Amino acid sequence: MPDNQHDHHHHQTPAAATPAPASAAAAASGSFAPLAIPVFAVLWAATVLGNIGSFMRDVASAWMVTELSSSPTAVALIQTAATLPVFLLAIPAGVLSDILDRRRFLIGVQVLLAAVSGTLLILANTHTLTVEWLVALTFVGGIGAALMGPTWQSIVPELVPRSELKSAVALNSLGINIARAIGPAAGGLLLASFGAAMAYGLDVLSYVFVIAALRESSVVEFTGMDRVLLSLSHALLLVLPLLALSATCQVVNRARDDGTLELLFSHPLSRASYLVGVTATRLLVLLAPLAGLIAVMVVAGAWLSEPAAALRFGVRALAVCSALLWASVGAGMAVSAATRDQARALVYGLVLWALGVALLDFALVGAMLQWQLNPRAVFLLAAMNPVQAARLGLLSGLEPELGTLGPVGFYLATRLGPAKLFAVGVAWPLTVGVGAWAFALQSFRRGDVV
Repeated sequence: MPDNQHDHHHHQTPAAATPAPASAAAAASGSFAPLAIPVFAVLWAATVLGNIGSFMRDVASAWMVTELSSSPTAVALIQTAATLPVFLLAIPAGVLSDILDRRRFLIGVQVLLAAVSGTLLILANTHTLTVEWLVALTFVGGIGAALMGPTWQSIVPELVPRSELKSAVALNSLGINIARAIGPAAGGLLLASFGAAMAYGLDVLSYVFVIAALRESSVVEFTGMDRVLLSLSHALLLVLPLLALSATCQVVNRARDDGTLELLFSHPLSRASYLVGVTATRLLVLLAPLAGLIAVMVVAGAWLSEPAAALRFGVRALAVCSALLWASVGAGMAVSAATRDQARALVYGLVLWALGVALLDFALVGAMLQWQLNPRAVFLLAAMNPVQAARLGLLSGLEPELGTLGPVGFYLATRLGPAKLFAVGVAWPLTVGVGAWAFALQSFRRGDVV
C-alpha cells in the first residue's frame, strides 16, 4: 500500500468477488506471477488507468483553485476537504466492507466518483465552477475514496494465493508509481492544450474502465478475455463522443469572444487553415491516449489469452474508435462554428451525445414498443447513427447473435457479413465526420470574426 497520504483517494489494489483459481496462480512465478491470474491482471490494469485519471484530476483541481482564488485559505480548504473524510470514515468504511457485497459496493463508489468528476467537467466547461463548488465536490470525492480504500485492501487475499500475496502488494505499489509518473504529466499537457474540463473528462473515462472491469470480474474466468475487452471497448464508444464534443464544441466561439480570431486574422492566415489546425490539434491529442488505452488492453489480452486474437481485436477497436472520434470532433467543430454563444454550444454538444446513445437500436426498439413507432423509421434512425455503426463494426468479429447485436445489427450482420459490417462501422462515422467538418468550414467562412 502507498505510504504517502496524498494517495488515499486513489484505487489501492485490484479486487474481485470470486477467488482466483490455483491453476492460474501456478502458471507463473516471481514478482509478476499474480498477473497470470486473469481477474487480478484485468483489475490491476484498470486501476492503473483509474489512478492516472485521478492524478490528472488532482492537477486540474489544484490549477483551478489558484485560478478561482488567490487566497491561501482556498488551497487549504481543498486539502482539508480531500483528507477529512478519511479520518471521519475510516472505521465505518471498514465495517461496510465486511457486511456488503464488495464488488457491488466498489462499483457504487466508482459511480459516485465518476459523478463528481462529471459535475466538475460540466461546471468547468460552462465557466460556472466556484471555490465553493470545488471544495464541496472535493469533499464528496474524499468520501468516496474513504469508503473505497478499506474494501480494496481487504480482499487481496481472495484474489491471489498466500504465497503470492507479497508480489500482489508490490504490483499494486508499482501501479501507483506508474500512475504517479504518467498522470500529472498528462494532466499538465491537457491543461495547457484544452483546460481543466478535458482532464476531468478523462478522469470520468478512467472510472468507466474500472467499473467495466469490476462488472466483468466475476465472469472473466468463465468467458475469457474477449468479454472483458468487449466491455471496455463498449465503454469507449459511449464516452469518446462525450469527450470529443466537450473538447471541440466551444473552440471557435471562445476564440471569437476572447479576441483570438481577430488577432490571428490580422496576419495572413486563412480561415480554412485555422480550422484545419485547430481540428487536427484536438484530434491528435484525443487519439494519443485512445491508442495508449487500446495498447494496454491488447497487452493484457495477449498476456491472458491468445495474442493473435487480442491483436486483431485491438486493431479493429482502434480503427472503429478512431472513426467515431473523428465523427464526434467534426460534429463538435460544426456546433462551435455555427453557435456564437458558448453555453448554448455546450448544451447542443450534450444533446448530440445523448442522441447518439439514445438512438442505439436496443433503446429505439424499447421506444417503438412503448409508443408504437414506425419500425422502418426506427431502423433508419439506428442505421444512420454513427455510434450504432461503430458498435456494429466493433462486434463484426463475433458470431451474429440477436441478443448481442440487437435487431438492427443482427439484420445488417446477416445481410452484409463480418467484413462489410466492419467496413460500414468505420466508413460511416468517417463520412459523418467529413460532412460535419465541411459544414463547420462553411459556417466559419460565412460568420463574423468578432
